[in-house]
Amino acid sequence: MTVTRIFVGLCALLYAGFGAWAMFDVGGALAFMALEDPAVAALNDLRGSYGGINLAVGLYLLWVTIRAADCRIALTVVALLTAGYVAGRLVSIALDGMPPGVVLGYLALEVTLAVVAYVLLKRLPATGPPRSA
Repeated sequence: MTVTRIFVGLCALLYAGFGAWAMFDVGGALAFMALEDPAVAALNDLRGSYGGINLAVGLYLLWVTIRAADCRIALTVVALLTAGYVAGRLVSIALDGMPPGVVLGYLALEVTLAVVAYVLLKRLPATGPPRSA
């Protein structure tokens, strides 16, 4: 198994695990970040955005790993999704202030995943003829 496939498999476990946790134990996931008693609308949104989306991405990455499919799209998804999390967290730091340590840990993990995904993506051999603009 290649380093790229191992990385995609690890990301599959991270995304699916976090997504399942956020979907089925949203209260526990929120308490981990010191958030208590959110409104029903917030719980619904969090189960969908943190739970459903992350679980779906994790299952897709797992499928790529198991089926030995081309990792190019999987790496692109990881790079873009985690870069989106990073961008959102940086905007929040600028507008809302410094979050607690656990959130900074998420930020560090997300930066790492985005950079590693990008580097691995750039190391993949080119496929097919170059696209014209």
